[in-house]
Amino acid sequence: MERYFNTKGLIIPEEHFYVRIDDKILQIFELALRGQYFVINKPRQYGKTPVLHLLERFINQSNDYLCISMSFEGLGEVSFKDENVFVQSFLIKMRNTLEYLDEKDLFNYISERRNIKNLLELSMFISDLVKTSEKRIVLLIDEIDSASNNDLFIKFLGMLREKYLLARISKDKRFQSVILAGVHDVKNLKLKMRDESDSAKYNSPWNIAAEFKVKMELEPAGIKDMLEEYKNERKISLNADEISERIFYLT
Repeated sequence: MERYFNTKGLIIPEEHFYVRIDDKILQIFELALRGQYFVINKPRQYGKTPVLHLLERFINQSNDYLCISMSFEGLGEVSFKDENVFVQSFLIKMRNTLEYLDEKDLFNYISERRNIKNLLELSMFISDLVKTSEKRIVLLIDEIDSASNNDLFIKFLGMLREKYLLARISKDKRFQSVILAGVHDVKNLKLKMRDESDSAKYNSPWNIAAEFKVKMELEPAGIKDMLEEYKNERKISLNADEISERIFYLT
């Protein structure tokens, strides 16, 4: 099967021509190796999802790390209105990923614990899961904008934040890294708390997030390399230098 240029959905290296971004993937992985929690926020059609897919593949090729990825797109309003429904939806998505990755032990471990009903129990479960896993777990959640207006999602972030802080003083176990992706930067979300006098207090649920400085823009050199692959594979003539500069300018 000949490779082709894909403009919809995920990039599959074996099927598509694409700009290789190995250096960017390594930079993002370095953040995860350091145990950082962070947010990748870029406008739509910017290429976040292909980057996340390639990052997930890269992490899961390691013998020491496991990336459990999911998307909050399509969960529906009900999932963010009821704590039990949200927890069950989250666990189902984890289970689906582990089944796909053929991580049988962790898949069975989650499947046997269907009685988790709230965020407190989910927090305890995550601690047990991390202790059970032979690999360090990276949690990757895409399309977080689908949930960012919901108090339950903010409380979920707060739970992850608490585990992050407690783990730093050896009082809990946490995911090696949590990567959130979406259009908006959730570290700026505020949870509005009201006391009896109705005065408003604001508390950031994600102020533990490390600053994400990896440049996501495609560079002319990378575009040129992609065009050279296309030229050689299809045995055609083209000016890769000129076309790559033009593509970079237009995009």
